[in-house]
Amino acid sequence: MHEAAHSGATDHPLLSSISVDRRPHELHFQCQLRSSSTALLTDHRIFGTSVLPAAAYLELALAAADRLLGATPASGAIISDAAFQDLLAVKGDDAVVLRVRIRRDGGDRARFHIESAPAPLAPLPAWRLHAQGAVEHAAGPLESGVDGSDGPPDRATAGEAFYRRAAHGPFQWGPTHRVVQSIVRAGHCLNYELRRVSMPTAPTHDFEGWLTAPLLDGCLQVPAMEHCGESADRASVPTRIDRAWFAPAGSHEVRVRCRPRERSDDSGDVLTIDLTAHGRSGEAVAIMRGVRFQSITRGAFEAAVSARRPSNSSKPAGAARTELRAELEAAAAADRPAVLSAFIERQVADLLKLKDPDPTTLQRGFFSIGLDSLLAIELQFRIQKALGFTLPPGSGLKFERIESLSAYLLNDVLALGG
Repeated sequence: MHEAAHSGATDHPLLSSISVDRRPHELHFQCQLRSSSTALLTDHRIFGTSVLPAAAYLELALAAADRLLGATPASGAIISDAAFQDLLAVKGDDAVVLRVRIRRDGGDRARFHIESAPAPLAPLPAWRLHAQGAVEHAAGPLESGVDGSDGPPDRATAGEAFYRRAAHGPFQWGPTHRVVQSIVRAGHCLNYELRRVSMPTAPTHDFEGWLTAPLLDGCLQVPAMEHCGESADRASVPTRIDRAWFAPAGSHEVRVRCRPRERSDDSGDVLTIDLTAHGRSGEAVAIMRGVRFQSITRGAFEAAVSARRPSNSSKPAGAARTELRAELEAAAAADRPAVLSAFIERQVADLLKLKDPDPTTLQRGFFSIGLDSLLAIELQFRIQKALGFTLPPGSGLKFERIESLSAYLLNDVLALGG
């Protein structure tokens, strides 16, 4: 059953239609994106290609949670374990349908998945997973944010100078994304100011009333540029946020404090930061912990975009009906992630020679439990054999956790996630 999104303070311009799923406590939202007409894409490019910013996924999750759980309370909302998978890149005149699925997960908590498929939709679309995580109503803000700086300012940069420098790197930000007014560096700590943004994307909708995606994007642009030393051939993009608190939706001028964490593992992250955004009156607007970035080269980016050009095929060519695939197809949709994750867990335990492994151990990142690149390739071969088709190159290397790999296989490859 489909209905137009009700107009009101919690409407979001990218959640233009809503379908009530047959299963209880779940909502699906859809809209069509085209790089030539969607401002979020028009003004946000990586290596010249329109890419939906990671911050937009956070805002979509908050907006969808408002519709499912009720309006965000004064105590705010928390997003946890937000993982960003494939970049949503739209080239030329291509169009995609963006889908947000959100399902209640007990009390005031929900799980979200954000996916896309080529437009117009095929009868059985091959949905591609871009982001997932959990969102819940908060009892209050996270205990603390980033406080103070590392000492007196040692460098100040005006927003205009920041964007002039950025223009020579991988990111091309148009007017609606140019929200940085000034940056002050004090030791390892960054302090920067962002301006208020209102960005129309449709005749009857705009972002007024929301902590806008460009505003959030500004929070993530600066540390990536300042700490990672971007070049014309390499970009650092966010891949995960451990935990983030957001005040109720509102349009703000904010000051941000950001501090990088010390490197403490071999996960491959090039940068992990914590940041706090304050309004002009000193009120907390957002607190983010464990924002992780990974580096991508121009060649790898272009290869990934080319390999993932839209295709309306509803299933992989030449896919065989294996025992595991038959089990997944027979299972209820809500049970499929557990079925596939259990299979992957068994393979990982076997590859690492783990006898009766603690489940919490397998839930940690692949690198942290010792799954190196050679073992990851072997894992990919085993998954291919069990599912009956060939996966894209590097599929066993690009995901940090079993849950993320399982979600990618169900949603992007098998089209069995929704």
